[in-house]
This record gives sequence, structure tokens and C-alpha cells, in this order.
Amino acid sequence: MSLRHLPNLLCILRMLLVYPVAYWILQGRFPAVMGLFALAAFTDALDGFLAKRFGWTSELGKVLDPLADKLLLLTVFICLSIVGIAPWWLTALVLLRDLVIVFGALTFKVL
Repeated sequence: MSLRHLPNLLCILRMLLVYPVAYWILQGRFPAVMGLFALAAFTDALDGFLAKRFGWTSELGKVLDPLADKLLLLTVFICLSIVGIAPWWLTALVLLRDLVIVFGALTFKVL
């Protein structure tokens, strides 16, 4: 395997962090969640750096990176609303924002 695929693997790692983040939020293990979030932030920064610095971009990476970010963000908001830390209206607003972004991007690509 080539190092060229490392940014995509980092995105997949970020996606795999969604389950433990959600589980630990629901369990109230917030210090552990912060550790996972630090890891997710590091992998996000590293994959962006590698993709730009070495030109290791791909069509798959252009989809995986924003998908990983949106998946993690929405999961966190939903779980925080379930445990009563974030209000549901804020979670709905974040979801609506992401839907507008996704449908706007799809519309731009189609037209």
C-alpha cells in the first residue's frame, strides 16, 4: 500500500471513532470523549496537511473527509441532546445546516 492513501485511511479512522464517541457520551464518560475528539481533530488536520502538502488527494477523499466531519458532528449533537446537555432545537439547527450544505453541493454538481 502506498502512503498516498494515508489521508483516506485517516478519514476512515475518524469515521470509526463515531461509535465510541457516541457510546461514551451516552455513558457520561466525557474526559474520554474529549480524548477521542482530540484524536479526531489531529487526524483531520493531518489528513488535510498530507493531502495538500504532497498532493495526495483523491475523489474518494473529497467525499470521505466532509462525510467523516459531518457524521462525527451530528452524532455528538444527537447524543448530547439525548443526555440533556444540548437542546434539541440546536441539534435540529445543526442537522438543517448540514442538509442545506449537502443539497447545495449536490445542486451545484448537477447544474
